[in-house]
Amino acid sequence: MEQLLLSLCIGGLLGLAGQVIRVLVGIKKTYDNPDVTAKNFSEKFDTQRLVISLLIGFSAGMLASLMIGLVHYKNTIPSNETLAGLIAAGYSGADFIEGFIRKKMPVT
Repeated sequence: MEQLLLSLCIGGLLGLAGQVIRVLVGIKKTYDNPDVTAKNFSEKFDTQRLVISLLIGFSAGMLASLMIGLVHYKNTIPSNETLAGLIAAGYSGADFIEGFIRKKMPVT
């Protein structure tokens, strides 16, 4: 049981890291736009959406850790490819989950 919780936490944190990378890329793209000023950006920045996005990245990483069987890596360190895959799951999985939610949830 402890190994499962540890695997979920590691997967979640790596998924969160992937989502942070995605957020940073989005912020850089926004600032690269010549029409955006610091004031415009602060007016458009949505902290609630950021937190939800980070939680989705964490969840995507947890799900990916279950799918790849991270729990079976007892007393061994997973390969760099496995760890990068969990980061990628947070990066791309958040897109998938957010797209699914937008499509299936009613707009209020």
